[in-house]
Amino acid sequence: AGAFKSLVLCAPPRPLGLLRENLSAPARERLSQVLAKDYLHASAEELEQRLRAE
Repeated sequence: AGAFKSLVLCAPPRPLGLLRENLSAPARERLSQVLAKDYLHASAEELEQRLRAE
């Protein structure tokens, strides 16, 4: 517990809902951003750029 300070949750809309429903209370408290986006094929660099732009 407490391994991270904040959490960005990013997934297409349907799986995003399932993920949010199944997060623990401590994880939900650390959510800093929730994005209904599909970045599955983005490179690590592209993902970082897109998340910073949100």
